[in-house]
Amino acid sequence: MLKAFQEYKNIQLKFTDINLAFHKEFIEYLRKLKKLGSSSVWEAIKNLKALGRVDKLEGHRVHEEFENRESSPKNFLFKSGKCLPEQ
Repeated sequence: MLKAFQEYKNIQLKFTDINLAFHKEFIEYLRKLKKLGSSSVWEAIKNLKALGRVDKLEGHRVHEEFENRESSPKNFLFKSGKCLPEQ
């Protein structure tokens, strides 16, 4: 899904680009253009987070918002234990 998003936006992402603004745009893309539900969106975010951890472990830089546990992709999507409503 990330590859399709990059093609749609005509961009080449790096993990240093993944921040709250990216997150909002990616979720909007998944929900509105790909018509995915909450579970599928959550799965995409979970996979993205895992890739970011691997990238960091391999010594690559990631965006500080990605590293910050309070604003990690898991917490981007969920607030108070509930999935954000579909828009």
